[in-house]
Amino acid sequence: MKAQRPSRVVVAILLALAAGAAGCGGAFTIGQRGGGSVELPAAPARERAITLTDVDDVRDVAASDARIYVATDRGIVVYPASGGARASRIASAQGLPSDETYAVAVGPDGAVLVATSRGLATVQGDRVTPIETAPPVGRVTDLHVGQDGVVWACGADGVAKLTENGWVRFGERTACIGLVPTPDAKLWVRTTAGLWYVEGDVVREHAVSRGIPEGYVRDIVPAGPGRALALVQGPSRSLLGLFDGERWFAYTVGGIGELPAVGLVRRGDDVLLLVPGHAIALTIGSAVDGVSLTPLSASPPLGVRSYRARITPADAVVAPAAGAQGGGDEQELARAPKPLTEIPVALPEVDDAPELRARTIDVGVPSGLYFARSAGDTAFCADRNRGIVAIGRATRRVLRTNDLVDPRDLQLGEDPTGATWVLSRNGDVTRWADGALRRVHVADGVDPWALAGGGDGVYVLARVRAPATAGPGVVVRVYRTDGGQFAPMMERTLVTQTSLVGVPFIGAAPDHKIWAALRVAHEQGSGTRVRGVAVLDPTSDVVVYHHRSPNAQTDGPGALEIPEEVSTIEFTTDGFAWLSTLSGALRIGNSQAVIFGEARGVRGEVVTDVAIGDDGRIWIAAAEGVGSFQNGRFDFTLPRIVRDARPLALAVDTRGAVWGAGVHGMVHFDGRTWSRAPAESGFPQASLVDVEVDSGGRVWVLGEDRVTLVTTR
Repeated sequence: MKAQRPSRVVVAILLALAAGAAGCGGAFTIGQRGGGSVELPAAPARERAITLTDVDDVRDVAASDARIYVATDRGIVVYPASGGARASRIASAQGLPSDETYAVAVGPDGAVLVATSRGLATVQGDRVTPIETAPPVGRVTDLHVGQDGVVWACGADGVAKLTENGWVRFGERTACIGLVPTPDAKLWVRTTAGLWYVEGDVVREHAVSRGIPEGYVRDIVPAGPGRALALVQGPSRSLLGLFDGERWFAYTVGGIGELPAVGLVRRGDDVLLLVPGHAIALTIGSAVDGVSLTPLSASPPLGVRSYRARITPADAVVAPAAGAQGGGDEQELARAPKPLTEIPVALPEVDDAPELRARTIDVGVPSGLYFARSAGDTAFCADRNRGIVAIGRATRRVLRTNDLVDPRDLQLGEDPTGATWVLSRNGDVTRWADGALRRVHVADGVDPWALAGGGDGVYVLARVRAPATAGPGVVVRVYRTDGGQFAPMMERTLVTQTSLVGVPFIGAAPDHKIWAALRVAHEQGSGTRVRGVAVLDPTSDVVVYHHRSPNAQTDGPGALEIPEEVSTIEFTTDGFAWLSTLSGALRIGNSQAVIFGEARGVRGEVVTDVAIGDDGRIWIAAAEGVGSFQNGRFDFTLPRIVRDARPLALAVDTRGAVWGAGVHGMVHFDGRTWSRAPAESGFPQASLVDVEVDSGGRVWVLGEDRVTLVTTR
């Protein structure tokens, strides 16, 4: 039999990191009631090697008995509730009003309700049905479907529910963040200015002026009828607050570090405070082990304001004027989590505060935690660029889409500011910033096909879905980074003998021409193949095609005969293009195409990669080893460590060091000595597909199911 909980529940807690900076080594120091502290396990160390698999930005999670639904910036990702089946995606291509989804909820009948940037929709099985009417709440931030089937919506301009007569606004305008049901069918409403507790049509409002420690309510866990434990946030720090039915209490500790308090969730019977890499279980009372926290403050009793909610039909709701009070903009609704607060130097005693105990538990909270949500008895933790960790009563499961990982190569480029851009498997353009890859919108109506870096920016070639003029061929548009966004550079039509399937890669030449490899439907009617390259010139409308049998009439002036199965392209500073092909290394320049195969010193006809150093040396990964070309000759006399590794992909960093990756791991040449890339530094050791480096000293390694980013400086 469980011990009875005290009628007064404790409220707020804050914890500490004696270590200091986020992600740095150190130990949690939790202040203890009556003075003193207890040191808890060390904070996660700063990661030198980061695994990257996903690029979704998670906004919400809901679950049924059979499926888990995740709202992201590119549709709803659906996972089976158990088992290892692959994830599926529901987006605009499947009927959602928009790919940009904000919230998802599952009704008692299993129907799924989704909020997108362009309206709501329901999902039942494979059927997606847009909803014509919209709740009068501005941008929707959360949805809830009660056990009675009533639909609630929460948004930047208030709370609404769906009645027999349509949507109505419930209560006054407020910037609503989220909706949290209680076991007894009541509803907590999280806002930027406090909490609502909704019982029928009565609102019990908890504002800062009436005792809640801070106004922005990041998370809340019900703790009995009319009671709740909440994670609240001010301009610079967070607190934990708990309402015991009469008063709010707040707790904190000294020695706080910089790890943000991301969420407060329920996992089974546990209430967990989550920070990156750690879970802190909170318990009211003294029946369990743990550190007893020092109370910080208590509010006056009975400070809650109660009133009957005003019900306003949707067509009578007036859109808010710019800067009007009561609502909230998107930035206000999506505030970044803050660390927990410090103890004031002169802290008054709070004698009647209930006891709150805290202990760390090892449930595998990811170090890249940025979002947390409870669904049933499971806590879902979004791990930046690594999917979602589902933490149940006795289970831990990682949910990933692997939508970053391209099985062929790693398309990466840098702009003049040093920002690194990567193209995902699904054609998403992403930018590395603040320790994460985030999607960057290129333009509406285009599908990015390839990305490459040049001397003056990053270039993206995209197919135009609905060209303005009809005609033979495929219309493509080239974009270049401009102030962190992409600006159109040129638009051309690519005409091929059989249908153009895609552009597997591009290269940006020093003269600003874009070289695009062409993947076409096979002439035999089955499969595809690469058919040479097309050269797009921003100063000319004529596209030049280099392939096996060029024709000056159709392939443009200067079209050259080349092997068609090309796989990579690099440029020297004097404008020569080097391509890897199945027939050797190909050099194009001065109106000539020269193949370097066995007859010209390349060991083996199949070349898988080329890389060019600042000293003009050409590095080549061939079927029979790695070699270099300089002063008109090839040198394949490399040490055994390189021959054994058999790298198939090469990259040269800004210091002239060479990196090689292949099925047997990685090797490194510092200009004098070849060596194995050590596992203790985070380098993967087998089954590698590609490698790239950026000017920040980061090595990007493509594996079969992930990208590993290793910092070498």
